[in-house]
Amino acid sequence: MTASGGGGIAVGAAVTDGAWHHVAMTWQRNTASGFRSYLDGALVAQRQSSNLPLPKIDGSVFLGSLNGAFEFTRGQLDEVRIWRVARTQAEIRASMNRPLTGDEPGLTGYWPLDQGSHAVATDLTGAGHNGTFKGGVYWADKGAPLRVCAVTDVEGNYTLARLGYGESTAFTVTPTLGARSFNPAFKTITLNGQNPVQNEVDFRDQTAFTVSGIAQFAGTSCPVPGVEILVAEGNKPGVVKGMTQSDGTFSVSVDPSADAADPRRITPRLGGGNDVHRFAPADASFIVTGDVAGVAF
Repeated sequence: MTASGGGGIAVGAAVTDGAWHHVAMTWQRNTASGFRSYLDGALVAQRQSSNLPLPKIDGSVFLGSLNGAFEFTRGQLDEVRIWRVARTQAEIRASMNRPLTGDEPGLTGYWPLDQGSHAVATDLTGAGHNGTFKGGVYWADKGAPLRVCAVTDVEGNYTLARLGYGESTAFTVTPTLGARSFNPAFKTITLNGQNPVQNEVDFRDQTAFTVSGIAQFAGTSCPVPGVEILVAEGNKPGVVKGMTQSDGTFSVSVDPSADAADPRRITPRLGGGNDVHRFAPADASFIVTGDVAGVAF
């Protein structure tokens, strides 16, 4: 591969700008546009592939040079992957900025290059294709900026695993969920050989909007105090979030809607058994993207 093409296939001039880039090439035998190159997930070049299979790899594979003797790479390598399938552009984009587990279907070699010490590049597929450093190769202080994601469980706990930190690396941990905001907005942690695990990286969800209004007796301006105000998400049961005051007004905190199909239902409730008060309307639903005022029952 070259920046402009030449005898290989172009991967784009931006690859030499000194920043990290994701480069990918795919091959489908004897196919129009079967030889393709991508830079940061965008198609750069494509051409007819020959009616020949890719050569069988039964000897040494060299990363960063041609046969270990020519065309040496003047730069850094990280997250090197070899697949036995021609990946689609969508597949390339989906995984180019995150680390792999090593057991993905079709993955035949994976060198994350995260060890940070010794002269061995471990193959995480488990196939044993471990590499050794030759010549002036050395570990860099920082690798490519990857994103590692995790989802909190029902108790709000999460674990971010497989963070390659080398000798020492700083990571920024940022919580996100729709339109919600968190305190703090992010935290920076540093992992190294003496501190390989960081616990209690906690965040507090501080997102909430206010729904306010009033409950009055029908046909009058007389307030109805002590009315429970229930808030429900979608079809879930309502939860009491507050009560009307002596003047009939109420103000409750409500989580924001995730989208236009995620309403919040506000229901007034007073009394029980044979003394249940009826309200009109019986409830009111809103797509909550900000404070809601003037709700009347």
